[in-house]
Amino acid sequence: MKTLEIKLPDEIFGVLSTIAKQKDKFVVEAIKEKIEREKKNSLLVEGYQATFQEDSALAKEFEAADFENL
Repeated sequence: MKTLEIKLPDEIFGVLSTIAKQKDKFVVEAIKEKIEREKKNSLLVEGYQATFQEDSALAKEFEAADFENL
């Protein structure tokens, strides 16, 4: 395990002090959650980029149908 020294704004430290009895565990869990969100977001972006051409082709194919009953 590694040690990391961080500086927190007074406001954040105050809130952290009131809601977390074990600040270290709280911060580690928050970092883990943030890492997981970033991984999921990255996968979503990758998926959107991978299907962009197919989605664009489908949209173009149905473009005429969108304006049929106007």
